[in-house]
Formats: sequence, C-alpha cells, structure tokens
Amino acid sequence: MGQKDWKGHGATENAFVVMPEIVRAIYYESQRQGLFSKLNLGRSVKTTKIIHNGNAITIDAGNDSPVWEKQLNENSEARFTLREENLGMATYGDGDVGTGDFARYLHLVCYARSVFTPAWPIVGFESADNIKRVVNDLVAVEKESIATWISKEMDFDAFRALFMGASRGLLDTANGGKGVSLYGATTGQHRSIFNAYAQTANGLAKITPDIDATTHNGNIAASLSGSGASALPTTVADNTTMFKYRTHKDISAIVDDLQLQSVRVGGREYRAVAIIDPRNIYSLRDDNDIVQMWAKAMPRAEDNLALYSRDTLILDDILYIPAYQMKYFRPTVSGSTITYGVGMDKDPRTNPANTSNITMTAVLGRGALIRGRRKGEIKFTTDSGRHGKGAEYAANYDDGWMRREWGSQDDRTTKRMLNDSSFIVFNRDNPRIGT
Repeated sequence: MGQKDWKGHGATENAFVVMPEIVRAIYYESQRQGLFSKLNLGRSVKTTKIIHNGNAITIDAGNDSPVWEKQLNENSEARFTLREENLGMATYGDGDVGTGDFARYLHLVCYARSVFTPAWPIVGFESADNIKRVVNDLVAVEKESIATWISKEMDFDAFRALFMGASRGLLDTANGGKGVSLYGATTGQHRSIFNAYAQTANGLAKITPDIDATTHNGNIAASLSGSGASALPTTVADNTTMFKYRTHKDISAIVDDLQLQSVRVGGREYRAVAIIDPRNIYSLRDDNDIVQMWAKAMPRAEDNLALYSRDTLILDDILYIPAYQMKYFRPTVSGSTITYGVGMDKDPRTNPANTSNITMTAVLGRGALIRGRRKGEIKFTTDSGRHGKGAEYAANYDDGWMRREWGSQDDRTTKRMLNDSSFIVFNRDNPRIGT
C-alpha cells in the first residue's frame, strides 16, 4: 500500500519495503541450512576488557564454538594473538632469583572478502519496469534456491579452510581473490592441516608436520601414496585401513593428547565434534566390536545403534556428524602434490562423483575455524541489458574463513607453529554406489 511502482523501494512515505525484507530472509535462510553455520549458530567471539598502562583494552576471549566468528573492521582484517605460557624453574631460599625468558606470542590474521553469486539471466522483457517487477517476484519464488546456493558455498569455503588453510576468496588469487600468505607458505599456496594422521595396520600414525608448507604437503602426499613410516596402505584391507571402532579409540586418545578444548553444539558440551565422511560411518557399522557393544547396551530395536546409526553418533563424548560434502573433497595425490577434490579453481558441484578411495574425518575443538564477516546480510543486485532488454540478477555477501593455526611473528630464532584445535584422520575405503 502506498507504493505506485517498483522504483525506489521504500523511498517514499508509507512505502512497503519489499526488497530488503526478502534479501534479509535469504541470508538467515542460508545460515539455517549450512552445516558450519549450524555449528556456530551465529555466535561471535566473546570479548573481555583488561587494563594496560592505565587504559581499558578490549581483547578477544573466544567461545565454546568450533567456529570463532568475528565482525571485521573497515580494513576487513581481524588479528588474534595467543600469549604462550610462562616457562622456567623456581629458585629457593637464599639463591638468586633467575631471569626468565621474555613473553612470547603467536598470531593469526583473518580477513573477509565480498563473495558474489553467479549472475542468473532473465531475458526477453520489454522494459526496465517489467524487469524489476518480474525480478522481485522471482526473488520471492527463488529465495530458497538462492539461499541453498549460498549455504553450500559457505560450507564449501569452510571445508576449503579446514583442508587447505583458507576459503577460496582469501587464498586463491584468481577472480579477485585476495591471495593471502599462510604461515610458512607462499602467496596463495595451500597448506594441509598441521595435525594429520594416517590409518595403518598398527593404528593411527602421525604424519610428520613441518612449518614449511611445501615440505608439509609433501609429507602428507607421501603418506597417502604409501611411503614412509606413517604411510596409509595403498590397498583397502579390512581392519587395517577402513574406519573402525579402534580408529575412534585412537581419535579419542588424540583429543586428549592435543588437549582440544571442549565445544558446545546444540546446547550440549562435547569433548570434540568430528565431521566424518559417510563412508566411514558405513565402515564403522561393519565392525563387529561396536555392533556387539551396541547390541548389548541397547537391546530394544528402536534404540539400537547397531540398526540405526546412519545419522549423528556420540562415542566417548565425541559428536560424529556425517557430512555428504566430505566426498567432494576426498584427496588425490600426484607425486608430492595433494589435491582435495577438484582443488581451489573449480566448483565442487561439477565433480560430485569423486572416485578417490581416501576418506577423511576432521576433528574440531574450540575455535578450529575462524570466520570473518563484515555485515550479516545479502546484497541483491540487478543489471538490465542493452536498451533495457533482458536482465541479470545476483547476490553478494561479505565472508572469509581460515583454519586456526598460530604462527610466531616475533624475533625468536626458531620459528614455531601451533594448531591446538583440530586434526584430520585419513582412512582408505572402497568407493561404492552413491560416490
């Protein structure tokens, strides 16, 4: 009511603001659909105030989410600093007080980038007014499709950050990407997750990490191709390479060894959350050890996980979430190069039938991923063709994802790198129907 045409939405008095309401709904709909958005539930990092030189300074304190989300400033940059704990031995009695080492810090910088959807064309309309009218109706009808595309893209960027270090708009230099330099890497070079484990016949073996990204990626590539002490066997053999109950027990021990901080998902606290390839869940169900344990623990059929275990699982207070997106990123190896799915420069949706038989489980503690945002909204744009013929519509939002890995930036002679919030486990499984 009170709106005579589709020009200048909401500009006149008593005009009904159609477009902004629809656009905002698209953003929240996309957030509700995304896996990692659900893990975070839009919670920004908590802050606390400290007194420094008589001044109150606000610092980040994190939270209990697997994703630390922060609104960035006008420079699209957020800095996080970790002060390492004090070290040194005590002195006693009349002995001289020893001088300890200076305070040491580890750092992480997160960014955001404007992410644009493809421009979807509408052709054949006679005037700009008709285009605008039809486009508005189309947005209302296609809102769910737009939200689904955006939610998938957000999840893809989160997975890229988890496996390769940062989301595509930050790491890649193509198509307007920022081309950031991860710690120990060159501009735009991906680096695999620092804490990586391969399933061997004797349990999970840690793949030797390295600060230099080329060496680190090469170590993982060698392991996945069957070389070295921590090699993943090259053939699928039951009870040696597939995800079994013993794999979970090793994961549980690693969670303790790395001292992952507990996370809260859906109002409940867990020791960690594990994003797992569905193939691994199927392999787990084939393990007689856990089938017998479930059968004895839950005799009623409707409660027995031996029969109903396709969805989320809780084992030893670790939440396992099967994610179909994991199959898009199953890695392949060529020489010393490891590629996750189709890599950074292709749309994972163009290659859903990933035939790699290397499956992954990503275990996340508190703050495993860092997410930077500028505004929690979707901006919707239209563009008319020559002489008002046809139109294209697109949406864009501000977003950026990085894996939380600390690096030393001070003047210490030996550089240090630390990931105390996540690790990845590689298994081998036969691709079957649905891969």
